[in-house]
Amino acid sequence: MNCRVVEEQVFPRSAVADLLEEGYVEGRLHIENQRDREQTSEAEFQRFLKLRDEHVGTQAIPAYVVLDPKSGEAKAFYQLPGADPDVWEADFVRILEAARKTP
Repeated sequence: MNCRVVEEQVFPRSAVADLLEEGYVEGRLHIENQRDREQTSEAEFQRFLKLRDEHVGTQAIPAYVVLDPKSGEAKAFYQLPGADPDVWEADFVRILEAARKTP
C-alpha cells in the first residue's frame, strides 16, 4: 500500500532514495480510492486485496512491507504515524537498514 505524500516527499530524499536504490526493488499497490478501483479489473482488484491481506495484514493504509525476495516472507512492516515527513524519513531509513541486515 502506498501514500502519494510519501512518494512525493519522502522517497526522493537522499537518505531514503539511496537505500532503496542500493538493494531494493520497489513495488507499489494502489487500491485506496475509487479512481484506482475503476482502472482495475475485478480479477486484478481481488488479487491486489489478496496480496494486501497476505503481506500487509491490515486494511489501514498506507502500510509498507519489505519482503524477502527468495521466500516472500515479510522482513519489515511499517505504518505511518501522524503526518510528519521528517519522522517518516527517519523511520524508513531505520527500517530499510534493519531489513537489509536481516538474514
